[in-house]
Amino acid sequence: MSAYLYINSHGKEVKSFSYSAGQLFHECAQKYKLARLDGWKERELRASMEFGKVLENAIQAYHMNRSVEDALKMFPGTDMAGIEFVAYIDMRVRSKITLGDALGIDIKAMNKPIPEGMLSLDPQICTYAWVTGISDWAFLNFIKTGREFERGTQVSFLEKVGELMAGQTGVVIKYQAFEPAEPAQPANTNKPKSKPKAEVPAVPEQTWIVKDDSVVELMFEQCGRGQTKEEKEKRLAFIQANATLVDKSILTKQKIQFVQGHIGLTEQLEASKRIAHDTVQIVYSNNENYWPRSGGIRFPNDSCTRCQMRGLCLNNTQLSDTLVVRSDEEWDAQKETQNEDV
Repeated sequence: MSAYLYINSHGKEVKSFSYSAGQLFHECAQKYKLARLDGWKERELRASMEFGKVLENAIQAYHMNRSVEDALKMFPGTDMAGIEFVAYIDMRVRSKITLGDALGIDIKAMNKPIPEGMLSLDPQICTYAWVTGISDWAFLNFIKTGREFERGTQVSFLEKVGELMAGQTGVVIKYQAFEPAEPAQPANTNKPKSKPKAEVPAVPEQTWIVKDDSVVELMFEQCGRGQTKEEKEKRLAFIQANATLVDKSILTKQKIQFVQGHIGLTEQLEASKRIAHDTVQIVYSNNENYWPRSGGIRFPNDSCTRCQMRGLCLNNTQLSDTLVVRSDEEWDAQKETQNEDV
């Protein structure tokens, strides 16, 4: 008889295990049970995840009708035979970086850069290296940022402007947001000292760009940092002489990062042992119906205060109805693995 991890809310034996499943189990065994066995999920995606959702859909379209699943049978010849570890790899390429050997690429959408030179410390990449047998890996990271501009903001050009080419980077030295016009107002007859106010013309949006931060520092050295009329006029003259006025619509703050590294055999074996240990723990929890709650409500271990499942743990129906919904969808290894990227 083939072993399984657990039986889901549809009465189906689940035999496939993934990296994100292990992460969820480590976060909280009770949360794992509520999501995987009982079928609860967050009611809505947070707005901050929308970009990642778009990226996820693009990856899913890429994977359609392709054989991209990597699976390893775990514990062959034992009473846990039948359980497998699955991973869906975003990209596999042949690269000059690896002298023609395979390079695995995992796509991310994050709000900050991934540290350089530390790829072998990432457990997900080490796990993928173990599953695929590919030792050279990279992150293709879409760095999410806000849209607000201010002095010092680093931007990239989406179109050619004068001698500035598309893809070239620059720094905002001055940004003026649009300010609508204010109509003239007559004096208030009920106030003897009131005076009429002249019309204030609209202030157009302006974005001035220089090549790098050194130009911004040079402006302050030559023109000062104060707020006197003279200093402001000097800085404006400097900007008009040394910066380029650019339409904000052809600029972007978003960045793409490519981080590459080698995953050695030691890291791959460590990942395999971690996955095996997690699998055994989940099978044990299922057999014993033991799904302990992790986390807490006091800093620094206050994850329960932010957990979407907290209403269920508190038996608070009103709160749980707000945060989660019972899903009719069965667990999908491919979609889950793609969700790891956001």
